[in-house]
Amino acid sequence: MLTNTLIPINSGFRIVVLTVLCFSLTFSKAQNDSLSQTKPYKGHIVFSFGLAEPVGDLALQDYTKSYAGAANTGPAFQLALYKPFARNFGFCIAFHREFFLIKEEEIAKAFQRYLKPGYVASVDALQNWSASGLQMGLFAQTPINAKKSVFLEPRLLFGLARAKSPGYTIHVDSVGTQTEPIASITQLSARSNNLSGTFLIGMGMRYHTKNNWCFSLSLDYETFFSEAEFGDIQITNSANQSATVKWDMEMKYYTFKLGIGKLFGN
Repeated sequence: MLTNTLIPINSGFRIVVLTVLCFSLTFSKAQNDSLSQTKPYKGHIVFSFGLAEPVGDLALQDYTKSYAGAANTGPAFQLALYKPFARNFGFCIAFHREFFLIKEEEIAKAFQRYLKPGYVASVDALQNWSASGLQMGLFAQTPINAKKSVFLEPRLLFGLARAKSPGYTIHVDSVGTQTEPIASITQLSARSNNLSGTFLIGMGMRYHTKNNWCFSLSLDYETFFSEAEFGDIQITNSANQSATVKWDMEMKYYTFKLGIGKLFGN
C-alpha cells in the first residue's frame, strides 16, 4: 500500500533513538544517585491535551484514491496514571482519544470531477476520523536540575484501540436557482470491526510544583499494528437507495500535548 507521510520518514527513528538513550541515561543515573527527593513521591496522574497529526494513508489528501483518508490535524486527549516501582522507572496506564478533521472542500473537489458542467458539489461533514484505546507500559524519569523539579520522561506503551471512519453528506446542486439539492449522497460514520494492537513511543518533560502539582509537555508517535477494518459503512442517496461498502485504513500519527496533573505520595 502506498503512503504519503507529512513528516520526514526518519523522524520516528530519531524519536526511537532518543528514547533509548534516555532510558539508558536514566538507568545509569539510578545506579549512582543517592540523593532523596524533597517531597515523598509515589506516582502521579496527568490529563493532557493537544494536537494529533496524521501520517501515511490517513493523511493522504488525494480523495480520488480509495486508500486516501484525507485526514487533517485535530485535537488529542490522554488521561494517564504513572506508578514508579523504582527510583527512576515505573509503570504507566493511559486512556487516549484522537480526532482527525476532514476538509469538506477536498471531498467536494474530488466529487466535482465526475459532474457535468452546470452542476456543483458541496459537502457537510457529519463525523471526523477518530481513534481511542487503552495502553500500558513503562516510563522512565531522570531529573535534569539540581532541585529535582524537572524530569525527562521517555515512554514505551502497548495497547488496544478502535478507530471510527468519517461521515458526510454530498449535495449536488445546479448553478441555477434551486430551493433544494438535485441529489445528495450520505456516507455514515462506522466504528472499525477489529480491535487493533497499538504501539506508542514518546518523549516528555515534567515539572513538579511545591504544592504537588505537575505540568508536562510530550511528543509521541503512535501506530496501529493492523489496519482498521470498516466492513459496514452505509451509503444512502436521496432516491432512498442504499449500499454497504468496505474500507481499510492504516492509523499512524504523532501527538503533541500539554498536561496538568497531581502528584501523590505519603
